[in-house]
Amino acid sequence: MEWAEYFQTAREWLTDTGLWKQVLEHANILATIGGAAGFFVLVYNVPSIRRRRREANEDRQRNLEQSQQIGEVHAGFEMLARRLTESAAATSPGPQRIEQISDALEAAEEDAETGDARMAEALDLLENNQTDKALLLFRAVAEEKSERIAKDSQDAAAAWRHVGAIAGLADPAQARAAYAKAVELDPTNPESQFWHGWLQMDAGQIAAARTAFERVLSLANTGATNRHIFWSRIGIVDVLVAQGNLADALVSYRAAMAIAERLAVDDPHNAEWQRDLSVSHNKIGDVLVAQGNLADALVSYRAAMAIRERLAEDDPHNAGWQRDLSVSHNKIGDVLVAQRNLADALVSYRAAMTIVERLAEDDPHNAGWQRDLALSYGRVATIQVREAKRDDALLGFNKGRAIIATLAVASPDNATLPNDLAWFDRQIAVLD
Repeated sequence: MEWAEYFQTAREWLTDTGLWKQVLEHANILATIGGAAGFFVLVYNVPSIRRRRREANEDRQRNLEQSQQIGEVHAGFEMLARRLTESAAATSPGPQRIEQISDALEAAEEDAETGDARMAEALDLLENNQTDKALLLFRAVAEEKSERIAKDSQDAAAAWRHVGAIAGLADPAQARAAYAKAVELDPTNPESQFWHGWLQMDAGQIAAARTAFERVLSLANTGATNRHIFWSRIGIVDVLVAQGNLADALVSYRAAMAIAERLAVDDPHNAEWQRDLSVSHNKIGDVLVAQGNLADALVSYRAAMAIRERLAEDDPHNAGWQRDLSVSHNKIGDVLVAQRNLADALVSYRAAMTIVERLAEDDPHNAGWQRDLALSYGRVATIQVREAKRDDALLGFNKGRAIIATLAVASPDNATLPNDLAWFDRQIAVLD
């Protein structure tokens, strides 16, 4: 550095307070070194001080320019928003509408900067007052984002359906909550609505169940299968039965059976449709029993059993078909008891018990099979009481009670088992 430059620097100290402040920050050098040596060391560092000062000034200038640019962009969007509002001849635009439009423009600019050419084009169109064309682009982007959100919701709903399916194996309350969440996330999914309805029905929430079943019917052309439709119709009629409207229920069950018959004829090798047809016969039989029409009820129950016998024979290892057949035997037995035909009723009850004994033995951890076996013991015992076979009846009641007591301990939250236990206790008390 030339001496002239040092002396020029000294003069700048006297006239530039900013630089003078920076020099003072180096005063410790003077205190440490002292004298002329300190002066020359300090002067020697002046260029670096000036460079840092210049860089700081440049940073402040850049920040100021960026702030001005941001402000100009915001002001530009606000002006464009105001112009668009005014050009639309809004009677009362108000600040809120202008602000909303301005926000939309800023969001469009952000999308454009991230590579969405549609938003860049839309902004250009708005600048040129071509609102209709710009609106098409805004709508296209919104629909695309909505579809993405909808897909995310559908994925989440599917996950909750999976939770419900697994929970339904052991925890009906958790399954019910899971399907309710699935319906909340995706109310247009018939599978979610379908199981939501049945789980609500099982919980006694018949109004919620009916709403879900009716929603399934409304989805007949948008994803609901024939089985969804059929069973939802059955569910709605079950609601009528629960409300005591037996006349309308009988008409509706017969209408549902007509659907099942048509589907079963169209696809005679579809075992599920055959089984559904048997359910229709049983549902009709249940209403006829409630109306006191035992003869016609017996006809319906036997029609159901004929179907179930074929299914069980065709697939003897299908536990579900076997269990359905045992239910038919019990329903027929119940009608025969009501008709005072105890001998034939006992034959039906024993046929059912033979089936459920085998099921319970094959799967001793299946609580459903165990409960079925306990109730079979009870049914046979009730006939034995009427036949004055006290000891045999008492043995059957005690066997049934022992099974129910074990199940109640294992499932303390099951509301049905305490009622079963109380029934057995009453039967035993009478004989004791």
